[in-house]
Amino acid sequence: MTYRVLILIIIIKFFSSFTVSALNEKLILESIEDHWNTINTMSGSFMQYNSDETMSYGKFYLSKPFQSKFIYQNDNETIVTTETLIVLLDEEGFRVDSYPLFNSPIKKLLINKFEFENLNTNINFNEDDSFYHININDLDEKRAAILSFYKDSLDLKKWEIVDEFDQSTVLEFTKIKKNIFISPETYKIRYKSN
Repeated sequence: MTYRVLILIIIIKFFSSFTVSALNEKLILESIEDHWNTINTMSGSFMQYNSDETMSYGKFYLSKPFQSKFIYQNDNETIVTTETLIVLLDEEGFRVDSYPLFNSPIKKLLINKFEFENLNTNINFNEDDSFYHININDLDEKRAAILSFYKDSLDLKKWEIVDEFDQSTVLEFTKIKKNIFISPETYKIRYKSN
């Protein structure tokens, strides 16, 4: 066999294995999208690991599109999201403060029909024995999200959000219930009259 033929065979094998791997990743991402898009509501418990090494826990509720509520049981804090805002509430459900949501990865996850290729971001895929991990970076690479899904069920296990200051917040989800009734009142924000 000539040297050139050997190099050609090596190149073909390399690219064919790369193509199979890329095709396999695409199929896995599509399966995760399809599964996630069958979920309209979700509730359960969460543990939050913060970049300052503190830990919080509580209950969460998600309803597509764009609604979520996180009730922190050890911090006496509640956060509600809308399509445009992250709103902090006091114990009685009154707005204390709010921040623009912009194009947060969480906002993108809570749309009715989620598709990775429509995120306009860089997406990297890897896996371990139990989970698929999808790393989503903004094109300016100042913010990122890492979504982890169980391999067997494709259910969301956790998300990690890295902000523009390189601060990381990890939420791990347990006791998940999907497609249950969640009252619209769950996401109600009360405003104090001035």
